[in-house]
Amino acid sequence: MTELIKSAEKLYKYILDRHWDGSGLIGPDPGLRFNFRLWRFVKSYTPFIPYNDNYYFLQCQGYWVFDNALMYQILHDDKYLKIIKLTADRILSRQSEKGFWLYPLPEWKGRVATVEGNYGARALLKAHTLLKDEKYLAGALKWHKFLITRAGFLKYRDSLAINYFAGINGRLVPNNATLALAFLAELFDVTGLQEHLVYSEEMIKFIGYTQKENGELPYAFATDEIPGREHFLCFQYNSFQLMDLASFYQSTKNSDVFRIMSKMADFLSGGVDIDGHCNYNCFKSKPVVPYYTGAIGAALCTAQKLGIADYSGLYEKAYRFLLSQQSKNGAFYYSKNNYGILKDRRSYPRYLVMILKHLLMKADDEENMTREH
Repeated sequence: MTELIKSAEKLYKYILDRHWDGSGLIGPDPGLRFNFRLWRFVKSYTPFIPYNDNYYFLQCQGYWVFDNALMYQILHDDKYLKIIKLTADRILSRQSEKGFWLYPLPEWKGRVATVEGNYGARALLKAHTLLKDEKYLAGALKWHKFLITRAGFLKYRDSLAINYFAGINGRLVPNNATLALAFLAELFDVTGLQEHLVYSEEMIKFIGYTQKENGELPYAFATDEIPGREHFLCFQYNSFQLMDLASFYQSTKNSDVFRIMSKMADFLSGGVDIDGHCNYNCFKSKPVVPYYTGAIGAALCTAQKLGIADYSGLYEKAYRFLLSQQSKNGAFYYSKNNYGILKDRRSYPRYLVMILKHLLMKADDEENMTREH
């Protein structure tokens, strides 16, 4: 058993023991605005106070389903399928009749975030694939209908950007487009229907328009009418976006997507610090956030598998750093070196399941290479 699988099993057990309530993962979150900037550190240094800030994120449940699918693929234990069923059933139970789910954080109460919906639907598709139950596909199709007909698009030239919040015209955010493309590709894989790729070409055009010369996708694209934001956690965001696009490319072999990913991978290759951690953003190496490092390692590994370039030195360094940050109980801290000296030690399930997936992706690759040889 490789070091990666041992690490993943330890983290899996920790998540299960700490955050699993029998049908989903529940726990605190670093949140938004004031909580993210300061209040989370107060909570981190006062663990004896029972803060009432546990949340149910669909993004978290989505990754949990992906993680259990990978655990099943690697270890061949049916217990992981049982966890997938319980998680997917709860996701379905929380879906509205119109196909959407509400955002959990109070700052955005009552809103429908397309990111959350896409992760919920992707989890249902994975459950359908493994468990062969049509009710999960029906739930994913309900979200697809809502996404296309109700969430809404923002038009830029001859391209389209999916709205961040359903029915609310805001900024043009590439991250929402890449994630929507991943969902559409996975739905197409299940159904084989070209209609489920409707608007994908327009979204790919939008992503291409936003991409900078150095390969980076901005956080929010600026137009004459809509303000943008050029940089925000550049390497972290672009790592997840590259993996989203890789999902779409693997299903469609779209050459425009490959070109975009190639430039993104070149940009990401400059985001691994000398010790292996992912740089915090385009301008600062720190704070250090382990889940960023897992993401950039997995993204560069994905880029190499697609034949873009050899990034093995970089992603191996990133994975070595990530493994070195794991606690004896299997957990990972959220961040350190905040404001130079602060550390956020709280256990956030949404980010732990992301780390777990990126450990398992690499472990699965190693297992496949071993079998091939």
